[in-house]
Amino acid sequence: MKQTKTKYGKMKQIVSDLKLPDYRYEQLTKAIFHQRIGDFDDMHILPKTLRMALVNEFGNNVSSVIPIFLQNSKQTQKLLFELNDGERIEAVGLKYKQGWESFCISSQCGCGFGCRFCATGSAGFKRNLTADEITDQLLYFYFNG
Repeated sequence: MKQTKTKYGKMKQIVSDLKLPDYRYEQLTKAIFHQRIGDFDDMHILPKTLRMALVNEFGNNVSSVIPIFLQNSKQTQKLLFELNDGERIEAVGLKYKQGWESFCISSQCGCGFGCRFCATGSAGFKRNLTADEITDQLLYFYFNG
């Protein structure tokens, strides 16, 4: 398989490698972003061979971030995610009475500022997140919101 940088590039490459028509990739992205289907096996519009290839490459879930702690309140959902390399990040979803939502998502593991009052800052900067890790935080809220 040709090397691609993002998850969606890899998905497109899998469709191509299986010699499937281009519209299959469009069906895949519509299932994720329009129908809010977060498990590849539940995307029944796709051929089983494609679903199996996606599960083999990415696992069952579209989102690769794993929630390990969840704290809910009336309007707020705070999550601690574990990444594939074991690093941990936080994200917060806010639902407002007026009907709109806002999200605070991580773009890096740790923080280089080192503020004494902040647990994240005291851990130091680890690394920047990939585009997939950033978007997967939003997808988690999208699928589970």
